[in-house]
Amino acid sequence: QVHRPFPPEGSVYDYYLDEADLLSPDKNELDCDEQNQKQVHWEHWMTNSPTYKIDTTGKYSDILVPTLDNVRLVKVMEMLLRNGLPILGIGPTGTGKTVCISDKLTRGMPEEFLSEFMVFSAKTSSNQTQDLIESKMDKRRRGVYGPPPGKSLTFFID
Repeated sequence: QVHRPFPPEGSVYDYYLDEADLLSPDKNELDCDEQNQKQVHWEHWMTNSPTYKIDTTGKYSDILVPTLDNVRLVKVMEMLLRNGLPILGIGPTGTGKTVCISDKLTRGMPEEFLSEFMVFSAKTSSNQTQDLIESKMDKRRRGVYGPPPGKSLTFFID
């Protein structure tokens, strides 16, 4: 039986349902011992966020301070990417979508996740887009392209 009461303070959007203990590979499904059963619980988005320290040697434009909004965005994006699902990020200009997505794709994913970035403009043609996408993938046979074996490729189109 799973017991998951709502958190006492804040909004339900300030939390995510942590079920990592249930999904761990070493869990024995036949083990019914009450002491070994894992608890699903609400976890605040900022709980596992490390204490932020500004890199004084880096550029000012590279500073990305973790906030509730961008931590939440990056966590949901990571879950979608790891499960092979597409992402459509929408919202007003200047809210940090591109910065958060670029940061996650360049620094926060395992080696088997490759990423490529494409910037569209009014002059970007369909042929240019196709050529760019095909140039970043391996040709497997006529008309069939894909990432290198054992890899997953994500295109970020801005």
